[in-house]
Amino acid sequence: MDDGSVAPREEATLPAVDDRLMTLAVAEGGLVTFAGALRLGISRAALRWACTSGDLTRLRRGAWCPTELWEALDLRARHRLAVAAALRHRPHATAVAQSAAVLLDLPLPGDPPTTPLLVEPRDPGRRGGDGGRAALARRAWLDVDEVWTTPDGLRVTAPARTVIDLARHLELPWALAAADAARSHWRTTNAQLLEAAARNPCAPGHPAGVLVAWEADERPESPLESVARGVMLQLSLTRPEPQVWIPCARRRYRVDLLVEQCWTVVEADGKVKYRDPTRERQPGDQDWLDKRRRDDLHDSGYEVIRFVMADAHHPTAWGRRCIRSFERAHERRGLSYEGPRPEWSRKWPESA
Repeated sequence: MDDGSVAPREEATLPAVDDRLMTLAVAEGGLVTFAGALRLGISRAALRWACTSGDLTRLRRGAWCPTELWEALDLRARHRLAVAAALRHRPHATAVAQSAAVLLDLPLPGDPPTTPLLVEPRDPGRRGGDGGRAALARRAWLDVDEVWTTPDGLRVTAPARTVIDLARHLELPWALAAADAARSHWRTTNAQLLEAAARNPCAPGHPAGVLVAWEADERPESPLESVARGVMLQLSLTRPEPQVWIPCARRRYRVDLLVEQCWTVVEADGKVKYRDPTRERQPGDQDWLDKRRRDDLHDSGYEVIRFVMADAHHPTAWGRRCIRSFERAHERRGLSYEGPRPEWSRKWPESA
C-alpha cells in the first residue's frame, strides 16, 4: 500500500543532478553550459529546477555557475567567468581593456567592470550576439598579433595592446602599474609597448600610452610600488629608481624606490605586510625590523618617506611631504634644494 512516503521522481533525482552540475562546472572551468548539460543527460526541466531552487546562478543565456562556487569566488574570478560565458556566445569577439586585464592578471584601480568588455571584428556582414546586456561589445580593428588565446581557449588582447588600452582610460599611476606587471609577468618589452601605441596615433589618450610605454619597468615587486612611481611622475617630481641596494653600517638594504639625487628612500607598504597570517614574523616583530631599517638608512644620510594606498587618492598632499623630505636631505648636507617645485606645491598648505 502506498502511504505517500515515496518522494516525487523529480526530487529523488535532484541530488544526482546537483553532483553532475558540479562535475560539469569543474570540467568547464566553473561554467555550466546548456550544451554540456545535455551531453551529461541533464534535462531542461532539471536545469530550470536548479535555477529556480537557487543551485545555479545565471551568467547569461545558456551559461550558469553553481551558486555554491559563485559565492566562494572573489570579484575578479567572477568577472573571469562572466567573460568566459560571453566569449562562448560570441566566438569572434575578444576581451579588451579591463576585462583583458582580469584575464591577464594585471592590476586594476578598483573592482572589475560589471559587464565584460569585448571587441568584435569590423565585418559589416556579421551581427554581434543577442544585443542583450550580458556583455558590452564594440567593433574595432585588431591585428592578428594583437590577439592571444589563453590556455582555456579565451580570446584576449595581447599584454602590450591591453596596457595601451588601459593607459588611454586610466590615470597614469595605475596604467603604469599594469605596464610594469606586463613587463614582469609576460616579458613584454618597452619596444612592444611603443609599437602597440604607435598603431593608433590618432586614438584618444595616445600621449598617455606613449608615456607609459617609455616608463614601464619590470623591477617593481608590487603594484603599490608602481603606483608610487606613477604618482611621482604625475606630479612632475624626480624620477625614482626601483629596487636599489643601499649599504649601511649594519647591513645592506634593498629599498623599494630611491631618489638618489635627493638622498630619499620611498617605501611602498601595504597592510598585508603586517597582517598576513602566513608570515613567520609577528606584526610587532615587523614593526621593530622596520624601525631598525629606517634608523640605519637615516644614519647613512637618507630620508625615508612611506607611500600607502591612501596616498594614491591624495597625491598632492603626499607630493608635498615628498618635497619636504627632499629639502631635509639637502639641509643635512648644508645644501639648498634646487629641484622641481611644481606650482601645486607652493599653493598647498604647509600643514597638509
